[in-house]
Amino acid sequence: MATHNGARQIAGQLASLAAQTLLPAELVVTDDCSTDETIARVTAFAAAAPFPVRIESNATQLGYKANFMHAADLCGSDLIAFCDQDDIWLPGKLKTCVDAFDRDDVLLAYHNATVVTDDLQPIGSLHGGASSHVVRKFQSDPWHYGLGFTLVFRRALLSFSESRLSSADFYHFDEPEAHDQWIFFLASCLGDVAYIGEPQVLYRQHQTNTFGWRDNSPSLLGLWYNVMLSGVDGLALRAIAAGKRAAILDRITPELSDEQRRRARSSAAGYRKLESSYRLRREMYETTKLRSRMRQLLSLLRNGAYGARVHWGVGKKALARDAVCNVFFGDRGAHPATAQPTTAEAIHTGAPRGKRSPETTASRGNVTGRPPRELPL
Repeated sequence: MATHNGARQIAGQLASLAAQTLLPAELVVTDDCSTDETIARVTAFAAAAPFPVRIESNATQLGYKANFMHAADLCGSDLIAFCDQDDIWLPGKLKTCVDAFDRDDVLLAYHNATVVTDDLQPIGSLHGGASSHVVRKFQSDPWHYGLGFTLVFRRALLSFSESRLSSADFYHFDEPEAHDQWIFFLASCLGDVAYIGEPQVLYRQHQTNTFGWRDNSPSLLGLWYNVMLSGVDGLALRAIAAGKRAAILDRITPELSDEQRRRARSSAAGYRKLESSYRLRREMYETTKLRSRMRQLLSLLRNGAYGARVHWGVGKKALARDAVCNVFFGDRGAHPATAQPTTAEAIHTGAPRGKRSPETTASRGNVTGRPPRELPL
């Protein structure tokens, strides 16, 4: 559990951990320079908790990404669950997630959640009605990941934590990937991922969420914006992120088992293909002549760049935008001043994530306004 000024909601979360049908082996709390009663409340809980509680106070503020990774590094069990300070775990969460690790090649499990108000009134479902399943290699969007509080993963994935600092966040390429992006990336490239369709957490929404949730039901105007006016900056960011992921996989391959080495190599090749597709699409938008843009679009089509995202293409929405906006409107739709690639990826079939705060901000920083809709990069 990574904490920061969570005194108002943390008691309910701690109580839900103690009420698990399968108790955690331990609770590791790393506090990121809280100025409220967070530490006092965790300390009081630890005195009577039915499992060991370890509390670490950071000397300087790490930000939510590094703080979660720091907490995970301090854990000793084979399976680790990220835990936010302000949610409520349903009693069977840990048991349900642990049961998903029935094979050695399952490296991560994640689950659905019920979205609730500050006073725990249900307002939606995080992932919609998707049923439980196991995702194997090249069966999901390579940019897909689950929210941190939904993840349980094998500790072995932490062996590569140093490489996270050379990664690039999808939407802020000058920052490393967040804890959940990073762990999900490794797990999906090196093994299988289990998804649990039944909600296991009450995902609380309040004024100090680092992320906000909202229903993903775009209006006609929103759809027009997504297809026509999303800009090219996001293409550059995705190209950078894909290239860095490929390089990281190349770097860690010698440390892997034979099967994981095979998976890593095929994943690295997939990310290099994506890097090339994003760079070529950006170049196409920067080309002034219609005939040249048409040739580039046809070349991308022949190379399979617009295949389904679950098969590591850029998808049909990208093709629609490129064919209509780029070919017929040229660079008039390529550089809108308001288009910034800061919206996080849609999770499974549910709503897109809210805007992330930077690496240097607190574990649970403030959110202002509603995030823009997902851009069909």
